[in-house]
Amino acid sequence: ANGTNDPALAQLRNESDYQYADIVVVEDYAEKFYTEHIHAGGDEVRYVIDGSGFFDIRDVNDEWVRMHAPIGALIVFPSGIEHRFAVDENKYIQAMRLFPGSAAPDWSSVPRNETNGNVTARTEYAEKYLCGVDPDLDDHGHDHGHEEQDHSMEGEKEDDDHDGKDNMESMKNDTCVKGIAVEEGGDYTNWPELFRLTSPNPDDPTLPNRGDTVDPKVLLAAGVEFHFLDPSGFTYPNRTKEIPWSPPANGTNDPALAQLRNESDYQYADIVVVEDYAEKFYTEHIHAGGDEVRYVIDGSGFFDIRDVNDEWVRMHAPIGALIVFPSGIEHRFAVDENEYIQAMR
Repeated sequence: ANGTNDPALAQLRNESDYQYADIVVVEDYAEKFYTEHIHAGGDEVRYVIDGSGFFDIRDVNDEWVRMHAPIGALIVFPSGIEHRFAVDENKYIQAMRLFPGSAAPDWSSVPRNETNGNVTARTEYAEKYLCGVDPDLDDHGHDHGHEEQDHSMEGEKEDDDHDGKDNMESMKNDTCVKGIAVEEGGDYTNWPELFRLTSPNPDDPTLPNRGDTVDPKVLLAAGVEFHFLDPSGFTYPNRTKEIPWSPPANGTNDPALAQLRNESDYQYADIVVVEDYAEKFYTEHIHAGGDEVRYVIDGSGFFDIRDVNDEWVRMHAPIGALIVFPSGIEHRFAVDENEYIQAMR
């Protein structure tokens, strides 16, 4: 009552009816948290007040996405989504748990291998996000237990056993389309070259590894935006970083960039320089804190982005490329053979 309270958190709690809250601390790895599970009693909300940790979350293609949640991360997991948690190497996290209503919530979880198609929250999640096809279950509603193996060479009998599931998925996919609609007749002449990779994990990511050409509509359907803003003639740091960055009062500033920042409320900006391949940037990842924006001021590099079918699209981003990656999209970055890029974030 006499403390300094966060009005943004208060607003979120009020809008979502998160009347109940508690704060927990985890200081070591716990098997019970890292056992894959769902929560059936409602959406799960976690707000990291101190420390950090790893949340592993299943995407719509049943693949793991790992989120390294730092201080300030507030994540809402929809009821029925499969996930797990572990502390990171610092072995400490303090988190707030929020729940709708004022009564103490049911925090019980259901391990993946115990759902058996009988948990309403999981069924509703599959209908909403997975086109009604739960990858946990075969065509008879039996639990797979999620064995991550390649069964493609195990014989014709197994193929026959899965015909029903394949047909069910096919029928669902006829009416359920992942991705957003893209207008026909758009002008994509300013887009850089897009192509498939010759291998999903290139031996040398700084080389093109160029496969078939990809239409920009593939990335547009995945929520990616592209703008071209020529930075020549405007004032930016000379091959150096600047964190944070503000338009210089006595410089020549780009009105198109200023307009974009104002329309999208991009109040924060910084400029970074990468001059070598960095494994941390090329590790597939997502950003959960909002859309990610990168504007290439100098140099060039490769952005690999997952499309709605979970396939890689490689963009060779030149000077002037401004890319908006929607929050949650999986991607990675590598410098090209010139080993230099200066970019605004």
